[in-house]
Amino acid sequence: MTLWKNIQHILIMTVPVMMFQIIEFSNNFIDAIMIGRYDALLLGPVNLAGAFYALSVVFFVGILIITGSLIGQASGAKNYPMMVRVVQAGSMLSILFSIILFIWFMNIEYALSLLWFDDTLIDHISTYLDGRMYSAFAIMAVPFRMFLVNQKLFRHVLFVNILAMPLNVVLNYALIYGNLGMPELGLYGGGLATGISMCSSMVLVILFASLRGRKQNISLWQGFPNIDIYYKKRIVKLGMGIGFLIVSELILFSVMNAYAGGFDPVKLAAWGVVFQVWNVLFASVLGMAEACNIYLAQEAGKRDRTAYLKGFWIYMGLMTVWCSIFAVLLIFYPFVPINVILDVNDVHYAQISLLATGIFPILMVGFIIEAYVQIIARSLMAMNDTNCMPYIMWLCYGLIGPAVGYVWVFHYGGEMHALMGSIIISVALTAVLGGWRVHYMTRQERIFQKVQA
Repeated sequence: MTLWKNIQHILIMTVPVMMFQIIEFSNNFIDAIMIGRYDALLLGPVNLAGAFYALSVVFFVGILIITGSLIGQASGAKNYPMMVRVVQAGSMLSILFSIILFIWFMNIEYALSLLWFDDTLIDHISTYLDGRMYSAFAIMAVPFRMFLVNQKLFRHVLFVNILAMPLNVVLNYALIYGNLGMPELGLYGGGLATGISMCSSMVLVILFASLRGRKQNISLWQGFPNIDIYYKKRIVKLGMGIGFLIVSELILFSVMNAYAGGFDPVKLAAWGVVFQVWNVLFASVLGMAEACNIYLAQEAGKRDRTAYLKGFWIYMGLMTVWCSIFAVLLIFYPFVPINVILDVNDVHYAQISLLATGIFPILMVGFIIEAYVQIIARSLMAMNDTNCMPYIMWLCYGLIGPAVGYVWVFHYGGEMHALMGSIIISVALTAVLGGWRVHYMTRQERIFQKVQA
């Protein structure tokens, strides 16, 4: 296959997955827009609440994400019974994880009280999460979504998430502001709207996967619930590395958000704007990285080292082009995202926008490096190498970054520039060490010989 044919094939797989991630992340962005226009100073608490929600959920989602690699390997080897068993094992684990998360969010206020936030900030965060906690059940869609993506049924996943967007917008409009005959619930309404829309998406994804699987003579529910624990243990064993990897990454951003919790409300709101822009950009990067994982897992399943390496470098090139486009747009048109999130007539608009635009150039440097880290991590995941990268990220994201940020902010008086600088140091070191690991692993021919063992 020529290089151009490779790129075309990769783009066909990548674009829908990227769109899916952007639409999925839009739930948080919609909340930020609606609440930011409701009261600009509530944007900071919503941003912190989103960070706590993500940190709580991602470990379990990370475990379930490994089903994408296992399904991809089964698809590459045309082992359909294995594919069904992986989906069933993933669905049973997701039910257990959802229950654990729901109980955790019911008691989140006790955890928040251990931090240095004031009572008002804790009350705002817990109020939003009281509504958002129903989103915990949405992770039950992950194994079925991975099945659809591996079967190249992208349009079904996109269709479901596109349907969820207007539902979320309407529910936010109704529940936050008290429109359409609904009570004015403010922060709680924003969280509840997202919870309802995400659960609706979950139901539709499972339904579509079940129906499409049946049309392809792949019965995803045959023998369910399966008491065989082999694939459950395999998912947990392989997925825990991914879960810890993603947690280690989010620890960095969650700690930086927690440090920002000590800022005054205006600076906290400005940091909220910056972080919402990061999240939207990161959604597209995560989508490309997820597509990279699926594509490279299929090549690993075929035991094709050459195709694997070619795919890796194509994805690195595509990521460079994509991030560069965003960097140029954000540097030359910084007020576009700010005007979307905030009401220009808000009394705090000028202060918040001035602080946020000063951070955007630094944000893009960190964002581009972080994009490379995502490709590197997913490339290793495709080879079932889930042990080394978590250690690298715990070192850089869990220890070095927070330590540098703490000293920079609390001992040298740095604020948002210090937080973003600490993030850049962490992601740059991670990219160097992770890149070395990819180089080492791809030189080991035996890795491709035992990837399905």
